[in-house]
Amino acid sequence: MTDSPDILWRRVRRARRSAPDGQPVLLVVDADPKVRLQVQYALRHDGEVDVATAAADAIRLASDAVYDAVLVSLDLPNADRDALLDHLGADDGYRDVPVLAMSDDTDDGRRVPDDRRAAFDGCVAKPLDPNSLQARLTRMLACKPAARRRSNAAVRARQPS
Repeated sequence: MTDSPDILWRRVRRARRSAPDGQPVLLVVDADPKVRLQVQYALRHDGEVDVATAAADAIRLASDAVYDAVLVSLDLPNADRDALLDHLGADDGYRDVPVLAMSDDTDDGRRVPDDRRAAFDGCVAKPLDPNSLQARLTRMLACKPAARRRSNAAVRARQPS
């Protein structure tokens, strides 16, 4: 029997253009539905979360809108993760967008190849602690200039529906 929340994640959806009251919109890329739900729970009052189960879906969503932050699982296949990081790195809209690696707490980000460490702004351990994740993202997004957040909102608004 299929896990019922997972059915929702299989749908191909459009990227969110904005969140209420200027809240951040984040992209979470992880095949594990529990991890995606943990991030949504952690940010339930402080932002909107789009999810992708694979790098190809994340690339499509990131092409539709500029997110305020991206969380990428280190459990993705290396070639897929590299394609996603290359896409984000080549897009000027993502120049100031924080990208966090999500790793098992036992590896503490050590699985990130040296040539890819620069693509990440940090690492968070799974299982995710909702309070520490919320605090970390709040700090990272607070460092992002307000003008940059407004320009991201403008980019989202320009995208066709």
